[in-house]
Amino acid sequence: MEIYKPSLGNLAQAVEKHPGWRFELVMTNPEDIMYSLKAEGSLQEHEIESQLQVARQLTTQHPESAILYSWSLVEATLRLITEKEELSLERFDPLYLVKQLATEGVISKSEYQLLMNALLLRNA
Repeated sequence: MEIYKPSLGNLAQAVEKHPGWRFELVMTNPEDIMYSLKAEGSLQEHEIESQLQVARQLTTQHPESAILYSWSLVEATLRLITEKEELSLERFDPLYLVKQLATEGVISKSEYQLLMNALLLRNA
């Protein structure tokens, strides 16, 4: 006896034949907990402001370090903005953050482009 194993496509079609029904596939990511913990442990506004002086000092002697350090402050700032705007995000990686803030209209097109250029510089 062969057991019938429908594909997700077949299952979705079968469900959608019923009026008022719809098939939704929800997948969870165990890393979601990790992302929320990262956000909670992020720098706060006063800490970011105080660390800007360190970034400025690094620019003369260690410009590459200054870029990386400054970007870490940018990421912390983006997480704070996300929190203040009460946005619910799936994760907090920098590219995703920048894109979502632009999509939600929280940052302008020029701010988006500036952040994307800075991200490329950081990655270089």
